[in-house]
Amino acid sequence: MNEFALSAECYLDSACSASLVIEESTKIPPEKCGRLPPPPPAAPAPPKAPFACLKQDATCAALGDLYFATGGAQWLQSDGWSAAAAGVPTDYCQFWSHASSCNAAGVFDNLHLEKNELVGTLPESIGQLTTLTWLELDTNELEGTLPASMGSLTLVQYLRMSGNGLSGTIPASLGSLSRATFFRLGTNQLEGTVRCPRALRALSAHSLAAQLPASFGSLSAVQILQLNDLQLSGPVPASLASLSNLQTLKLADSGLCGPVPSHPPDDGELPACK
Repeated sequence: MNEFALSAECYLDSACSASLVIEESTKIPPEKCGRLPPPPPAAPAPPKAPFACLKQDATCAALGDLYFATGGAQWLQSDGWSAAAAGVPTDYCQFWSHASSCNAAGVFDNLHLEKNELVGTLPESIGQLTTLTWLELDTNELEGTLPASMGSLTLVQYLRMSGNGLSGTIPASLGSLSRATFFRLGTNQLEGTVRCPRALRALSAHSLAAQLPASFGSLSAVQILQLNDLQLSGPVPASLASLSNLQTLKLADSGLCGPVPSHPPDDGELPACK
């Protein structure tokens, strides 16, 4: 028998092959000819620098979550955001070089990230930005659902989320935004019931699958009502005729039928109800 024959329990691998070549006069015991031991675990990645603000509070943490969740490193404009993401303590009131995001009292109250190439999904922690009065995230590439935590943004007066790829059911919690006067969720794939605040002055809901609440006639402050390109059905509610402050009305391709209130004129005729 060849001196270098291996037992049935021996698996020839590169280490054993090398031994056979180098130590031709030595028989290799089978117990030393097993598989190679697994490589040592890779060294852990260095810890990511924390999102650093001059105030390390809930607002800072929520802004950091938003930055990382929506591809902040690839935003068209990031200004102070990118410095904070690199661990450089930054005043979140001055995240934008051209304007402050805080009011005169230093409270973070407005967030403008429209047309800035945000991608991904909104984090639940966006609901921690409870001092916001203005939230504008339209015309980006956001997807997924609207976080239910957005119902905590009870000071918001202007909400603009149109022109994204958002989907799913509109959270019932958005009905808590009682101070909202501008409410724009259009050009998404959202569905469900929109519960509108009584103070509403503008509602834009293009490409939204929704139900038209019977209470629309009670929105006495509304001035702009855009419901075109929806998946509604049935006649135009007669209560729309009581919206005395209405200045712009768009119902074309909404799925509604019947006569349209005469004030103001709609941009097109609706089919007659059958």
